[in-house]
This record gives sequence, C-alpha cells and structure tokens, in this order.
Amino acid sequence: MRLKIRLDKRRDSVRDNSATDQLLKQLLKERILILDGGMGTMIQGYKLEEADYRGERFADWHCDVKGN
Repeated sequence: MRLKIRLDKRRDSVRDNSATDQLLKQLLKERILILDGGMGTMIQGYKLEEADYRGERFADWHCDVKGN
C-alpha cells in the first residue's frame, strides 16, 4: 500500500499536524515506512556543474556522476 502524506514544516504554517502525527505513529507500529524528502529538488536549485559533483574523489571517474 502506498500512502502519501505531505508534512508542512514551514514556520508560518497554522496547520494542525496532530492527526498526521497520530496516523504516522499508528503506521509505524504496523509496518516499515519509507520517508522521502525533497533534498534532491533543493540541491538542483544550486545549479551545480559536473565538476561540483565530482570533487577530488571522483575527479577521474569514467562517466558523469551528475544525475546519477
């Protein structure tokens, strides 16, 4: 079963998260949950180039690492 829950963590939010909290706690008791965040989207906002992703460790890597 796939369940999507949007957690709004903005400081200006007046949304009551108690129902969401209760639902998550109940689901955690019943099954393994995978929580996925928006980290990749945030990183894309930096407009990094291939060299930014490689750094020193992967400087001579045989293929592009950006997007992988």
